[in-house]
Amino acid sequence: MLQLFDESFASANVRTRRNASLRDAVDVLVPLSMQPVLEIVKRHARSFRYSVRGPRSGGVLPASCYVDEGFCTFAECLSDAAEAFSPYFARVYVRYQGLCVGEHTVLQLRVQPEALAEHVVQEYLRRKVAADASKRRAA
Repeated sequence: MLQLFDESFASANVRTRRNASLRDAVDVLVPLSMQPVLEIVKRHARSFRYSVRGPRSGGVLPASCYVDEGFCTFAECLSDAAEAFSPYFARVYVRYQGLCVGEHTVLQLRVQPEALAEHVVQEYLRRKVAADASKRRAA
C-alpha cells in the first residue's frame, strides 16, 4: 500500500479544473485510506489557491494531485474543497502559507468556512511567531 501511495503521487501531475476535477484527485486518495492535506496559499490581497495531496510518508512530501486557484477569499477555498471531501473524508489536515495549522472536520469546512478561515489565520500567526522566536534563539 505504501508503494502504491509513493508511485501514485510521485507520478502525479498538478492538474487544474480545466482537465481534471478535485473529485478525481479525491478518488486517488480514497482507495488508499488516507487523510488528505489541504494546502492554502494567499497569493495576493484577494487571491487564494489551494492544493490537495496525501500526507507525508517516510519523510517524503508527496506532490499535489490537484490545484485550484482564483478564489477571492480563504473561505471560498475551504467551501470548494469541502464539496469534494465530504462524502469520502471526515477530517483533513490544513496547511496555510506552508505551515501546518491543524486537523479539522470537513463539516467545519463546509458549514463554517468564514469562522474556520479566521481561526486558521490566527493559528498560523501564533505558530509563525513561535517558529520565528525559536529560530532566533537557535542563531
